[in-house]
Amino acid sequence: MVNTQHQFQKILVIRTDRLGDVILTLPVLSALKATFPGIKTAMMLRSYTAELVDGHPDVDEIILLKQKEPRSFRETWRLAQELKQKNFDAVLVIHPTFKLALTGYLAKIPIRVGTGFRSYSFLFNQKVYHHRKRGEKHELDFNLDLALKIGAQIPAPIEFKIQIPETAIQTAQEFIKSLDLTSGQKWAIIHPGSGGSAKDWPLEKFAQLNDRLQSELSIKTVLTGGPDETDLVMNLSNMTVHKPHLWIGRRGLKELAALIREANLFISNSTGPLHLAVAVKTPVIGFFCPIVPCLPRRWGPYHQMDSVLMPPVASCEKCTGEKCKHGNCMALIGVEQAIQMAMDKLKIDKK
Repeated sequence: MVNTQHQFQKILVIRTDRLGDVILTLPVLSALKATFPGIKTAMMLRSYTAELVDGHPDVDEIILLKQKEPRSFRETWRLAQELKQKNFDAVLVIHPTFKLALTGYLAKIPIRVGTGFRSYSFLFNQKVYHHRKRGEKHELDFNLDLALKIGAQIPAPIEFKIQIPETAIQTAQEFIKSLDLTSGQKWAIIHPGSGGSAKDWPLEKFAQLNDRLQSELSIKTVLTGGPDETDLVMNLSNMTVHKPHLWIGRRGLKELAALIREANLFISNSTGPLHLAVAVKTPVIGFFCPIVPCLPRRWGPYHQMDSVLMPPVASCEKCTGEKCKHGNCMALIGVEQAIQMAMDKLKIDKK
């Protein structure tokens, strides 16, 4: 471990994968700021996630990548020279690739923290030894381990500090007005997509859940989806009897955060917006598959296992699809289970 008396001035955190991964990395920046007063922090992100981090009180600079990593050695060298000019004392490569590890090495950043279990781990001089794919603890805690390696102290409680501008709040509020809610009426968001990150709850189950929320509990529903999920959301809407409202396509991540923050409940598969809901403190229900790398002990809503529904089957190393004796095991999660959990979250007594 690095000497905790080390006087850091600038620290770079690299997390260039997906939305949920970035959200679960934000507490790392807060830990660094809390431990080393006066330091400057930077976060390297892909362009599409940077919007959500904009304005974060513990992120002083955002460095953008169009892809997950540089595409060639020339791009790697160019990025390394850019970083070298910024005089970082340390870099934490949270989700590593060879080119990202090489970038920190070529930039001659003095302290380079990353996993010790890759063929290129020699490029790091501070190593953390854990196999994330085994899912032995939560992804957020794995991320914090890299900050601990350089002497950071973890603040309590864990906070995400996502900043939502007034313009985004106004956009969300205008949409909520269109729901025509009666006084005190509650409403829920259903987000059926996951970007292929895990096995999903069947779409027809989501449709049944939507109809029962509306007909039995008088809960209005909103379907949300990313720019690439319009067809998915429309297919789900077409399956329903009681039509939901739709929030898809054009709006950005800040507007989505504002909308989720106002909802009474957020329901989804294992996906980035689920972690966004946790970050803005909206109650959640998450459907999770039993594949070991996807288990909720790593990817579930942070410290909210009572918000998780899983099929009643043993965990498996990988999905065998049609060869599995359970077929699509996610279909074994009943709509009634989801309704009961929704009632608990919304504090509704079914008459």
